[in-house]
Amino acid sequence: MGWALKRRWSNAVRTEVDGITFPSKTEALVYSILKAMLKTGDRLYRQVRLPLLSIGPGPKLVPLALTVDFCLVGANGVRLYVDAKSRTRRSREWVRGKAAAEAAWGIKIEEWDPK
Repeated sequence: MGWALKRRWSNAVRTEVDGITFPSKTEALVYSILKAMLKTGDRLYRQVRLPLLSIGPGPKLVPLALTVDFCLVGANGVRLYVDAKSRTRRSREWVRGKAAAEAAWGIKIEEWDPK
């Protein structure tokens, strides 16, 4: 009694693709899809941090930011922000951060579940 075992947030399994270790199979699969979509002159970025506008830093004195899994930048400058998400569970912080980033930056962040 006194304490209970904490439930894990997810059952993510680390997966390696092209020498890159991803935290989940879903993220590795989204990477493979985006890599197949690449054309000449396109660039694919991982773990893109988007600063969020706020009055002050967060509780740990670090500026608030949202990290998106992938950003595909086309040769023509068009950007596609993609985050690999399972349809089973989302944190409240992600939902709030996504809405704040979309409003602040005027972008659309797509959530992909390739399963």
